This record gives sequence, structure tokens and C-alpha cells, in this order.
Amino acid sequence: MPLVPLAAGSVEDWRAKIELAKDAASVAYLEGTRATEDAGQRTFAAANRRYLGRVALTLLAMLIMPTETATLRRLSKRERWMVSGVIGVVAVIAVFLVLSFTSSGPTSSNGCIYATVPAATGAEQIHQCGATARATCQSVRAAYTPEAAQTVAAACRKAGLPVRSGS
Repeated sequence: MPLVPLAAGSVEDWRAKIELAKDAASVAYLEGTRATEDAGQRTFAAANRRYLGRVALTLLAMLIMPTETATLRRLSKRERWMVSGVIGVVAVIAVFLVLSFTSSGPTSSNGCIYATVPAATGAEQIHQCGATARATCQSVRAAYTPEAAQTVAAACRKAGLPVRSGS
């Protein structure tokens, strides 16, 4: 009978050793997992800082008046192309606006009349010179409605042509 208690004791010792080994392996695994997680978090945080640093540098490069701590970077080829395109579009719009405000349409002068007369179906543009303009100015009261006759008579006077005052 002494073998049975000895065997039971060795089985208990064996089980304790296995449990201890399992616990040690679990602890080592958990520590390794935590270390891996910590390393992953550190890597993610570093990558996030690098990304945020690039965003901050980009924002600082776009400031009109950068702060004293700002470090300006050179624009890439694509960014230079985009900036030059925007400047070109703004220049074209500026030229168009200057030309449209400085140039004027035809006016009545030197024996030629130019008038835009409102009518029921739209507007009529009158642009006449010479004998035709003189004839129009002589018959302005008979040929046009009173409102249109005032507009044409004003254009005739501006052109230096006489306007018949009677009907």
C-alpha cells in the first residue's frame, strides 16, 4: 500500500506542476499580448502625431501671415499648377470686367441716332444715319407712341438733328 499514496502524491505534484506551468504560460502570454498592444498603441500614436504634424505644417503653409514658429514648405508641382490656374482664371475675369466697364455701346452722335424703344412685344433698336435718320427725326411724333417718341426725340437731339414738334 505504500505505493498508492506515493503514486497519488506524485500525481498531485504532477498536476500542481502542470497547473503552475499553465498559469506561467498564461501570464507570459498575457504579458506578451499587453506588450504587443502597447507597442501597437505607441506605433499608432506616433503615426497619428506624424499625420497631425503634416496637417499642421500644411495649414501653416497656407496661412497668409504665418506665425513666427511656422516653417514654410515648398509647394509641390501640382500645387504650383493649381495656384497658377487660379491666378490665370482671376486674371481673365479681371480683364473681362475692365473691358466690359470701359467700353460702351453705340451712342447717338454726328448725325446718327441710336435708341432702344420699348414696345408691347419687346424692344426695338433704332440705329440710323444720314438721310434716314433725318427723316425719322422729322416724323418721330407720327411714327411712334408718345413714350417711344420721347426716347427717339432725345436721341435725335443728342445727334444734333432737328425734331419736328408738331404731329
